[in-house]
Amino acid sequence: MSIRLGILGAGTIGEVHAAGIAAAGHTVAAIADVDSSKAIALAEKYADTLATKSVESLLADPSIDAVVVAVPNRWHKDLAIAAMRRSEEH
Repeated sequence: MSIRLGILGAGTIGEVHAAGIAAAGHTVAAIADVDSSKAIALAEKYADTLATKSVESLLADPSIDAVVVAVPNRWHKDLAIAAMRRSEEH
């Protein structure tokens, strides 16, 4: 079974996670980053489509099964909590 994952953060750690997701046979469904050029570049490399989104739209997307939080520590807590709350809604 392939899992569709969204990635929050398109920096170095986001790319490590994207590579791992792809290597495991799962799908990078969407990527969100404050730097849209980084999100686009990572999506071109790993995503099933050029699926870049805002954080809000990625978290609201019911087609995404799980979310990887790959952002700097100062933003990690709030995004992790938002991702956990999304799982309660879906």
